[in-house]
Amino acid sequence: MLTKARQSVLGSILISPQIVVDVVQQLTQEDFGPGALGNVYAGICRLFSRGKPVDPVTVLAEVGNEYEQLLKELMIATPTAANWEAYAEIVRDGTQLEKLKTAALSVYGAADLDEAKSEAEKLALLLSNRSQLRITSFSEGIGDFYTRQSEHISPAYLKWHFRPLDENLFAEQGDLIILGGYPSSGKTMLAAQFAYEMATKKKVGIFSLETSDRKLYDRMVAYAAGLDFDSIKSHRLSDAELGAVSALEEKSDLIQLDVIEASGMSVMDVRAVSLSRRYDVIFIDYLQLLNSSGRDRYEKITNISLALKQLGRDTGITVVALSQLSRPEKGRRSAPTLASLRESGQIEQDADIVMLLYLEDEEKPSGNRTLNVAKNKDGELGHFRLGFYPKNMKFVYKGAGYQYKSKTHIKPATPEEQQMGLPF
Repeated sequence: MLTKARQSVLGSILISPQIVVDVVQQLTQEDFGPGALGNVYAGICRLFSRGKPVDPVTVLAEVGNEYEQLLKELMIATPTAANWEAYAEIVRDGTQLEKLKTAALSVYGAADLDEAKSEAEKLALLLSNRSQLRITSFSEGIGDFYTRQSEHISPAYLKWHFRPLDENLFAEQGDLIILGGYPSSGKTMLAAQFAYEMATKKKVGIFSLETSDRKLYDRMVAYAAGLDFDSIKSHRLSDAELGAVSALEEKSDLIQLDVIEASGMSVMDVRAVSLSRRYDVIFIDYLQLLNSSGRDRYEKITNISLALKQLGRDTGITVVALSQLSRPEKGRRSAPTLASLRESGQIEQDADIVMLLYLEDEEKPSGNRTLNVAKNKDGELGHFRLGFYPKNMKFVYKGAGYQYKSKTHIKPATPEEQQMGLPF
């Protein structure tokens, strides 16, 4: 079937040369294999790249007289050039299948674990590669825009379950979102809270490179069931509290959430697991702990950031990556900025949204936090006060404001606003 489809694509070009412009955008020489069919397509591509006409005579002159009989057979065997797109789709799918089979055999035949991992990375790339170039003309773009707007349906942006974030962060599929914070600022717990709430509507994976799955679930259960965290850690839950856990367990099938212990993983490992588990959103805790190649630390973090950005664009998975921030110089106390993102400016460049979490008063580690939306490509910037309740491992919205001369001014939330800011 694949050979027949390849022959029919070539025959279609020879019968209707005007389609060559569209064919070369969809298929490469690799799609036709290394033999005679591949040589003919390579000749067609050379003519096209030089701006020469493509027809049976020019193609024969380009590839040589020994291909004359083959060209005749291709035109005779092609039912109709009108169906060339269907033939091209069969070629693309067939070529992809051949590559996947070859890659899978390479994994099976690997001599050691390192070689198997390397071949598995190639397999994951093949699975995630987009097969077709998307080009949208201005008239098509305007038509699509009008259709989307005339329906008056609110887009399904990612929900954070804090009113000000839901109103101002227009996070979409494939975006890269950075949640930065100093060590012990609470970014892991805030990310877990976000992930739990998102998992009621989306399939979510938390790739934890630093915290064990048990510790994460201790915190999430305290939040979701309203339990006392100290009682959890000392294994002294009352019968009533254990009943709350049982009630949570009964609805656990509605929470589409996985925790993956990801120590030692690379972005390629994350990509492979995310595709196989079909996640809509992934959280990575935290970015700087992922494995990567590079001559130095700066280059490694740069490569990680670029790879995470590409992961989102290739797969449509929204990536929320936690990032450590560089501490200010000793003796200087100031709110973190985008420049505080540790070890590479590439993180700031690649991110669609950057949120920075920090203590309002470093002398009070259990006190309020400020969440600074420092970068927001499609919305406004702003500062939000979050109250932290360590007893239940919960953050609650307490107000919004602005920053002036390194000082954050927060307008407190009214009781009604605070209620609206509570997680659903």
